[in-house]
Amino acid sequence: MKIVKSKSAKMFAVSAAFLGMVSAASVQAGSVSLGGHIDWIDVSFPVAGLTSGSPVSLDLFWDDAAINAIGGTDLEINGAPNSMLFTVGPIHFSEADRYIDLDDPSFSDLSPRAHFTDGILDGVLMNFFLVPAEFDGVVSEWSPIVTWNYDVNEGIFRGNSGNYFEIIDENTFTFVEGEFDVASAPVPVPGAFWLLGSALIGLAARLRGRRS
Repeated sequence: MKIVKSKSAKMFAVSAAFLGMVSAASVQAGSVSLGGHIDWIDVSFPVAGLTSGSPVSLDLFWDDAAINAIGGTDLEINGAPNSMLFTVGPIHFSEADRYIDLDDPSFSDLSPRAHFTDGILDGVLMNFFLVPAEFDGVVSEWSPIVTWNYDVNEGIFRGNSGNYFEIIDENTFTFVEGEFDVASAPVPVPGAFWLLGSALIGLAARLRGRRS
């Protein structure tokens, strides 16, 4: 026996499928990668291969559901799905390098942050003190700072306050510094966009197939 669905029933089924796809899309992760370069490096900085002009990168990943489509979002980067990776040559810093003092939280590092306005990334912050690392058998401690439109000391988004990064080797008191190319930064595309786009394409194909 062939069961023939009414037009309204078909539309309801298609709408339900579409809403299900949208719901699934809302939990996907977005990402963006910012490029930059070193402007200054101390001649005694203890990492070989870095020079003025050497490239750096900052990679961000986040949960779309945490970002407001309208207005501002100040997002704490505290682990998957929200993560941050700052790379300068062989040196890498992530949110996992944050120091947490269980006895006195006031001595803990600030959590990295990212700011979005109307869903568009327009600020980042990483400010750590004494991150242990080892290069060529020498153990050192590093203090990385990354800021774009944030007050470094207070961890507050200020807007239009420029950007820079700095890494201090606390053993030799030498450092590198530079900036990110935020003027040409790619617009972050949330993962939900791609999933939703795929859903719409599939839905259109399904409707065309029924009409033929």
